[in-house]
Amino acid sequence: MKLLQALIDENYKFKRISKKDVLYKFYLEQSKELEDMGIVSFEIENIRNILRSYKYKDDVKEILNGIDKNIIYKSYKHGVYHNERVLIYSLVLSSLLEISKEDLKLVVYASMYHDIGRVNDSKDDFHGKRSASKLDDISLKLSNKDLNILKVAVSAHSDPNYDLSLLCKEYGVEDLTRAKLIVDILKDSDVLDRVRLEYPIIKYEFLKLKETLRLIMVAYELYYNFKLLKGDIKMNINDCKKYCHKFYKFKIRKIVDKQIDKYFEIEDSRFKLKQHSYKKGDEVILDTHHYLHGIGKSDKALDFVSENGIVSKDAATGIKGRHAFTFVSGFWRVNEKISLKEYIINYSGMDVTYEKSCCLVPYGKLDEFVEKMKDVDHFKWEAESSMEIRFMPSLARDINQYGFILDISSKEAQSLIENDINAKGYDRKISKYFGKLFDEKNDKRGICSFANRASYVIFGMNRCFIEGIVVGRKVENDVKALEELKQKFPECYVCNLDGIIILE
Repeated sequence: MKLLQALIDENYKFKRISKKDVLYKFYLEQSKELEDMGIVSFEIENIRNILRSYKYKDDVKEILNGIDKNIIYKSYKHGVYHNERVLIYSLVLSSLLEISKEDLKLVVYASMYHDIGRVNDSKDDFHGKRSASKLDDISLKLSNKDLNILKVAVSAHSDPNYDLSLLCKEYGVEDLTRAKLIVDILKDSDVLDRVRLEYPIIKYEFLKLKETLRLIMVAYELYYNFKLLKGDIKMNINDCKKYCHKFYKFKIRKIVDKQIDKYFEIEDSRFKLKQHSYKKGDEVILDTHHYLHGIGKSDKALDFVSENGIVSKDAATGIKGRHAFTFVSGFWRVNEKISLKEYIINYSGMDVTYEKSCCLVPYGKLDEFVEKMKDVDHFKWEAESSMEIRFMPSLARDINQYGFILDISSKEAQSLIENDINAKGYDRKISKYFGKLFDEKNDKRGICSFANRASYVIFGMNRCFIEGIVVGRKVENDVKALEELKQKFPECYVCNLDGIIILE
């Protein structure tokens, strides 16, 4: 609950929404509308004061300590992060409306459990009903009367055409006034967090309480600061093109612009991979339709990838890094059908070059290679750790803990891979503008096996192409880290360095 803690922490400094952020134009538009309506919006400092002085804040802590996180829907959009923001708005409204301690308990439970019946992140008017049916399976410290009111609120929150009297009759609730209060607080708090969606403007007709109007602008600012806390600012096409124009001109600019357009068209299409069929304990098999990518030591990059996919840092920030390539994302392509276990053993070894030959010596096999070379006519050989070891989880290094497996078989993925600047036949007159590639005549790496494994795709690849995630030993044995990983990537399998599925 980092955002809630930040609100209570007197030393934490909240930031105004950056003009560069995708939220900013919507923030200005909605601010003007509310001003024209005569609404005096709360500021974050007002919210902080309300939460700090709330007379039931100790009771809130006690209730939250009993929340079963395992039953919460695993999703970045509708999971624990969303629930936390809904909880914050619910607590503020509860304070403003001066509800009772008994009703507060229902509000907290509703905030945390209202989406447990979800099966996906799409529009689903009936997930509230499914969520309500699951409440009987949770150990809640509620009377039957209060539990039924909670079910009414959770059931109603996703139904745009709910009939309160019919719902109360269905769940055996006699006190319609209490039920309406909990329903209104939950629905309004849920609506406020729509600022996280692609079109974040809050529609006033969805709101039930006049007090909620004063919280709309705070919702924008809290979501922006949540993204800063998580380190995951969602990219937008205008910024990406602006950064492109900063680096490139003329023909190259057109190529990159077109690639950016493709990326955002795929984002807008909501393309999804076919659901994988792996079960826990299965062995992962790679084939030629797979790419791999590692994020190195930066665990914070996980949040960025969960929002945007695998995109060049230059393209996302407009800041040119110290790496050899600009505006491209690096991947390793799989050149044959092979088990992930064997693949990891191979790249955890060393790239060896001698004369005009090269090979990849698997992990633990260097001594055998040395013996073999006794019978090979050569002047010298050289070995270095594979490039994968530097970024992917491996048997040879414990620092890197996260790697991604992408399925590139779709026409959507292939449309981006057309601009792999290291692909055979790609115009080297174009690729040179993005960095120095492997040149057989001038660079010894040109004959190294790594050159045949590397792909450099202009801009990058969408998150929707990520099929699975391979984790290092530290994360494999860290229950909390795995839990957070599945919240960010609920549709992906997670496997270990043995190539075995540990989370479906």
